[in-house]
Amino acid sequence: MKSCIVSVLLKPAKDLAGVWTAHCLQLDIVTQGEGFDGALNSIREALHLVVDDDLNCGLDPLERPSAPKEYWDEFSEIMRGGVSLDSIDDLGKVTAVVTQLRITRDLHPALDAESIDYETLPAPWVIAQLQGGGLRSQHC
Repeated sequence: MKSCIVSVLLKPAKDLAGVWTAHCLQLDIVTQGEGFDGALNSIREALHLVVDDDLNCGLDPLERPSAPKEYWDEFSEIMRGGVSLDSIDDLGKVTAVVTQLRITRDLHPALDAESIDYETLPAPWVIAQLQGGGLRSQHC
């Protein structure tokens, strides 16, 4: 088994009510979905397709160019000063969420795409940025 962890930045779309974008920073893949959960599911599907295709072509997906520095800076800022998503009562105040996904694949060459597994890391590592008061510090 081989696994890696990728960082994902999720934000409400600026011009589409109820739509969120999800950006996998390591692979610079961006998707959209209905709400936070829809965007997270969409990025999982996109990662599944990209990782499977790269591995089947003998490429290392982690050799793809990563997201521009500004997105990494935003991710880091939210990680430092955000709050755990599961501690927020009013999700309408959330302006961004960061999380990490563990991608695991059995390296046996005869296995197909179904051998790739995506796991969202536990809730304390799903960190949100809130509107109005900027970021609040939380120590886990």
